[in-house]
Amino acid sequence: MNNLEYDSVTSTNTERLPRMRTLKQAYELLKEEDPDTGITMKEIRRIIENDEIEVYCVGRKKLINVDLLFAKLMCYYNCDNSVSSLY
Repeated sequence: MNNLEYDSVTSTNTERLPRMRTLKQAYELLKEEDPDTGITMKEIRRIIENDEIEVYCVGRKKLINVDLLFAKLMCYYNCDNSVSSLY
């Protein structure tokens, strides 16, 4: 079950679990959303290297929250580059 949501009589928590992905997986999701995107893997790597989004190490894997990445990319064009208010 992707992005579990809890919405029952006993719980009002509707927050989704974060979609944690590798850099390559995050780029593939971006390409699915927008096949003609001008954003490259190198640009996503630059965002990570500049600590603009957090990286979580799980064993040898480095994972990023795809939702935060997408919010960051949207803010490049729509707001003041602050994604902290979104999450």
